[in-house]
Amino acid sequence: MHFSNKDILNAIENIKSSGSKYLLTTTFTNHHMNFDIVTGDWRPLNLQDKPFNFAAPFRIINENCTELNGEFKDKSMALWEIDKI
Repeated sequence: MHFSNKDILNAIENIKSSGSKYLLTTTFTNHHMNFDIVTGDWRPLNLQDKPFNFAAPFRIINENCTELNGEFKDKSMALWEIDKI
């Protein structure tokens, strides 16, 4: 949410090479435009859309976010198996 797309992609490569089995992170399941930002800014991300293209998560928990009159009601915590992202 706070990293540029390039920095996220670099972090994902580091996570894949870390030996970890799972990645738990926030995703916004109904957002479909992952516009780029400068690292340090913020925007909602759907990690299943371009440029990340994650497969469906192993588990997902909707946070039922009510901020900004429900604009982010799709905010969720998702668990991915790293070998499937």
